[in-house]
Order: sequence, then C-alpha cells, then structure tokens
Amino acid sequence: MSLVLVEVPDHVEGTKYADWFRSVSVESVAIKNGLLEILFCDGTIKVFNEEETEDIFYELPEYLHDYLQSSGSIPNHELNKTYKEM
Repeated sequence: MSLVLVEVPDHVEGTKYADWFRSVSVESVAIKNGLLEILFCDGTIKVFNEEETEDIFYELPEYLHDYLQSSGSIPNHELNKTYKEM
C-alpha cells in the first residue's frame, strides 16, 4: 500500500476533478538536498521549497492519522490512542 498526500485546491474541491487530485500516480518520492521531491508517473517532477517541506513533515502525523481513520486500517479506538501518543 502506498500513501500519496495531494492537497486539493479550494476551487476544485467538490467538483468531478477532486478525485483526480487524490489519486495522482506517483513513481517515487525522495529527499534531495533537504527538499521533498515527487516524481509522478507522467514524468512531472514537483520539488517543494524548504518551507513547504518542513510544513509537510510537521503535518505528516495528522495526515497519516486522517488517512488511516478514513481507510479503516486501524480500529478507531486504537487509532485515537496511537495518535495521542505521537
């Protein structure tokens, strides 16, 4: 299983294109020179600047918690306990 976090732009949320933003295929993710780099299957490369990279890693536990809760991968009572311990 892979987890891809894609922020859906406000003007796209609620439209038929929102699912596309949530299911973009990713070839690889790497940290290069301290910056997060995502290579998409279509060859597009997104390199996040230093501030964006820091923000993503700061918010990663919350993103992961939300993903696991919505996917049902972990029972909610266990997930909430685990998240509070982070």
